[in-house]
Amino acid sequence: MLRVLLPLAADRLSLSTAAGPLIVETVAGGLHRLPSGATLEAAPAHAAGLVHLFLAGAEGSSWIAELASPLRLRTQGETGIAIGPGGLYPGELELSAVDGALRVVNRVDLETYLRGVVPHELGFVGAAESEAIKAQAIVSRSYALRKLRGRQGPLQATVMDQVYRGMAGRHEAVDRAIESTRGIYLGHGGRPALTLFHSTCAGATDAVDVVWDGSAAIPYLQPVDDRDTAGGPFCSWSKYYEWTESWSYAELVATLRRWLPAEWPDHDLDLTSDPEPIAIEIVRRSDSGRIRLAFIEAWDRRFQLRGERLRWVLRRPGGDSLLRSSKLTEVTLSDSLVVRGQGWGHGLGMCQVGAIERARRGADWRRILAHYYPGTTPVHGGKKIR
Repeated sequence: MLRVLLPLAADRLSLSTAAGPLIVETVAGGLHRLPSGATLEAAPAHAAGLVHLFLAGAEGSSWIAELASPLRLRTQGETGIAIGPGGLYPGELELSAVDGALRVVNRVDLETYLRGVVPHELGFVGAAESEAIKAQAIVSRSYALRKLRGRQGPLQATVMDQVYRGMAGRHEAVDRAIESTRGIYLGHGGRPALTLFHSTCAGATDAVDVVWDGSAAIPYLQPVDDRDTAGGPFCSWSKYYEWTESWSYAELVATLRRWLPAEWPDHDLDLTSDPEPIAIEIVRRSDSGRIRLAFIEAWDRRFQLRGERLRWVLRRPGGDSLLRSSKLTEVTLSDSLVVRGQGWGHGLGMCQVGAIERARRGADWRRILAHYYPGTTPVHGGKKIR
């Protein structure tokens, strides 16, 4: 059984079922049963670790109990539990009060988890690309199994692990692809492989120890040429094959003030003064064109950024999103900053758009995965698949 932390930290949540009772189990083994259609509201209590439960009604909410967390919520059948706001989730929920907010963990079996991951990581792209969907299912299964090895905490339901949205966005064709690969994962060295993946590689993937400076080299996460025999990148039709981002001077200063300190948390940086002049220098690149070493000069300092760390500092304007990739083709800084680049994601492991194109050209999931993770072997039931 997997435990998946949902990105729902809130001071109040509503929970309900479409069919069957909602069952709440306490740490002491006590049970509370709410009838089908009832809506339970939960909020952290003032005392640490306690949760207030309320029964919502037309005339307001009535208090039910104050219980020690974590609470385990489940229902009968496969209709799932609706969280407002937050979606519909299968299996069981663990509800805890942590630091004045509610923390929700979904307990779900691996194959059901994949039904909530694959549609959002790759989607249903068409019958002609079904082998790419199978490849994604195996990659996502392998990643989850690898992450579970020796891990105490839950998986995250975001890009920090894999995007998981419970029962939202399920698709029959995706479910069939998952079922057809049930139990299959990629193995290497007697354990599940670390099957990293990304959207668009722009013609070549890269090595994990290059992109994530300081990481140990992994034999199957090395640079892979992803062009066809004519030299065209398999992912050239991606809308993120080429992109441009721009920041006004004020936006650039605000971005640097917010995100540079996160790279040097022990330096107590004072960035309140005017940073002029600002300069961005790319010193070294990998063979694929991704940044290996860059410097930002500002506030009379020279900040060193290795691997893809520039993505984490130059967040895209208007939000917290990382720069699409570290494969930058042009950086122009004057009264504003204009950055042009290629690809989306870290560039490690499977290129999802490339996998889709390979499937369109007749590659099955075995060929797709052998290309992006050389040296790995499909495993089922503890035995290698030939």
